[in-house]
Amino acid sequence: MKRTLITLLFTIILIQPLPAQNINEHENAEIDLSSVDCFIKMAKELSEGKNPDETEWKELSETGGYNPAVASEFRRSIYPAMMKYAFGPQYEHERDSILSIPYDDPDGKKTFSKVTLENYLKVKDKLKEVEDFRNAYDFNSIESAANQMLKAFLANPVDSLIYFPPVYFRFFECDAQVIDGSIMVMDFNLFETLSPEKRINLITHEMFHFYRSNFENRAFIDAYPLMQQIDKLQNEGIADLIDKDSGIEGGTETMKLYSDFPFFINTYSDAYNNPSDILRRLDSITAAYANNEIDKEEFESKVSNYFVFGGHPNGHNMVDMITKAGLKDELLKNFYSPFEFLRSYNKAAKIENGYVFSKEFMNYMETLEKEMLESNKAFFPMKKNEKMFFAMIKNEGTDKALDYYNTAKNDSLKLFTESGIISLGYEYMRSKDYETAILLFKMSVESYPESWNAYDSLGEAYLADGNKEMARTNYEKSLELNPNNNNAKEILKTL
Repeated sequence: MKRTLITLLFTIILIQPLPAQNINEHENAEIDLSSVDCFIKMAKELSEGKNPDETEWKELSETGGYNPAVASEFRRSIYPAMMKYAFGPQYEHERDSILSIPYDDPDGKKTFSKVTLENYLKVKDKLKEVEDFRNAYDFNSIESAANQMLKAFLANPVDSLIYFPPVYFRFFECDAQVIDGSIMVMDFNLFETLSPEKRINLITHEMFHFYRSNFENRAFIDAYPLMQQIDKLQNEGIADLIDKDSGIEGGTETMKLYSDFPFFINTYSDAYNNPSDILRRLDSITAAYANNEIDKEEFESKVSNYFVFGGHPNGHNMVDMITKAGLKDELLKNFYSPFEFLRSYNKAAKIENGYVFSKEFMNYMETLEKEMLESNKAFFPMKKNEKMFFAMIKNEGTDKALDYYNTAKNDSLKLFTESGIISLGYEYMRSKDYETAILLFKMSVESYPESWNAYDSLGEAYLADGNKEMARTNYEKSLELNPNNNNAKEILKTL
């Protein structure tokens, strides 16, 4: 029964797909508090024994925090009903009926209703305090603080890819999510309860997901349920470094602030504290598929939504182990690669006596890794490749980037646009790192051998570095490709 209840709750709360809507249509502001304001206004009316009319409920449902995130008839009904029961004095019977539902009731919808009602009752007890916080807190300060935190966390990020999206607040679940290009803070009451530092951490956690999305081969990951699960472990595990302390207490701290519901906390704790059994089963299922003992349909059904809470507890545990083993820098350096994440984890598990994925499992993942490199040609837009490759140059140095470039070249895969690689080369020119600039311009002429501009840039880099002979060679090639290149003509007169 416990397993059934948990499964139902996860289906209702965590796994349910969200409708494809453009949340930005509601308001242009970066911080949207329309749901909070409307909720507080209606909560006051209900507390006075008034019943808001249909127009007011419709207004609430169309605010930025509720409309795009309500995916089912159940969700569309749950928060208005629980608002009435929590704030309306005339609903005492209904309120008591919901509160009498046991936490281990097999109907997950009933249990979710109870948890939501309990949260709204907390809001009722501190409604004035919550409203004062809404009016006094400097929400405009979030952007600067979160941007600074993410930059510090990533150590050496591509600054142009750090993006502060619209942020929407509402009163509902204990969570925050990235939804259709925006951050949804699911429960404003929880946000108010957090410390100032934890509030910024919460937003930065979600901003990390935005940043990482620039380097994901999303189409490939979504095509393989196992890849989805490993990607969740890495994505959530690393993000949890931002807003959760290490250990089980760090993982359950926010839950305890939101609800007394024991199954949330116990399920998270069970997953965090028993990783070996969970990872061993995944290893065994994958090995069975790799050995043709089960078919693809059965394999995918077993691994789909394998990890509870979207991978948070197990990802948190794995990242804690990697950090404890002294491999945090390696973890963050490869933040976009699920395959490197598994390799880092296995190293850490050997050091910390954790569960080590079998050779058979890792061999299967290496097969997927090769398939992903091949699939990049069809699935991975060049702009995505470019961002990932440029981040590799900046974060990991030119040696590794050159190896990756040569591998891609052998696979006839272009990693960058002509304009992109030339622009990056000039960044290094401006900082007088001519060696790196020359390397990048060499890549540009190899990838775009018919580009007179690429040869012109390479000639300029050689000239800046004092190598007049190579400068002449490349300017002559540029002029050959474009006889109207007056810049090359003028430079060649001086050489």
